[in-house]
Amino acid sequence: MLTLRRFLCVVFGFSVLLACFGCPQKSGVPSIDQTPAYQRVGDSEAESLAAHLSTRLQGLRSWTALRPALEDSLGYILRRPQNAVCVNRPGLVLTWAQLGDSVAELIGLLPQLDRNPRLVAERFNGSRWHRERC
Repeated sequence: MLTLRRFLCVVFGFSVLLACFGCPQKSGVPSIDQTPAYQRVGDSEAESLAAHLSTRLQGLRSWTALRPALEDSLGYILRRPQNAVCVNRPGLVLTWAQLGDSVAELIGLLPQLDRNPRLVAERFNGSRWHRERC
């Protein structure tokens, strides 16, 4: 005859086994890799993208309004190991040093961009513009 104490021990043991090994999961829909993939854009597309950049759409009066945020970002970037990879996606691999160089260059361009926003396309040519692949 099974005592209450023995019954509880059996239930507890079964619960521990079930918790350790779990129930098999049914695999319905296969998982989809949602890692963004990037492709470089050509110079003409980079010029078109740059031509459509607008500070007004961002609620800014001037490109120089981006300076504080970009300088904060650059400070963070410069504290990272410069040879380490910060972006590793299909079609785009960047080190912290490369990212820092681009941000520093953009900060240097800010005072000139209000007069000549096309400088973005000139200085950041097509080899540095990427579009997410859909």
